[in-house]
Amino acid sequence: PIVDGDSVVLLWLKARRTAGVSEEAANVPEATASADTELSLFQTVFELPPEPSQKQLASLRDRALDTLSQISSCADAEKLAAKRKDVVSGSLGRLQLGKLPQQVRQAAAPLPIGASTPPLLVNGLLVIFTVCDRFTPGGAAAAPVKAEASLPSDEQIRERLRQQKLERLSDSFMKDLRRNSFIDLKQAGIGG
Repeated sequence: PIVDGDSVVLLWLKARRTAGVSEEAANVPEATASADTELSLFQTVFELPPEPSQKQLASLRDRALDTLSQISSCADAEKLAAKRKDVVSGSLGRLQLGKLPQQVRQAAAPLPIGASTPPLLVNGLLVIFTVCDRFTPGGAAAAPVKAEASLPSDEQIRERLRQQKLERLSDSFMKDLRRNSFIDLKQAGIGG
């Protein structure tokens, strides 16, 4: 059980699966060499509003393309993510190429280490994937062996946690404000 203020939340895990991986992709046979290849990926995620208009989608795609032009390695993606508050990002670790969604697999498979995919629409999110490292079926890493990603500093972690806490407080305040608001609608009378 999770105690949250004056409520208790019970969670039940029914199944596990990799985020963004469809049932079909999870059952891809591992016989092919390309499906066995593992990639170490870093993702930069741009959240879409619910039911975005074409104008909102185009604006977000432009921001993503601008971000993409600033990324030439995993280290660049990480630095950029630490600076920008309008994106959510992080390392996905080592993932089997055959278990990635088809769109991501096709975009990331041919990329060299340090290169990024164009912005992809995946599960309602606009995502840029950066290849940090590549591992062959035999388990050997492609040259260079070192992944460029590093762990965030203590100060970066503190700042992220502080931002998340402020966002939660802001959301709670807005929710209370909406719940307690009173809207008085008066009709304009004729001749009055």
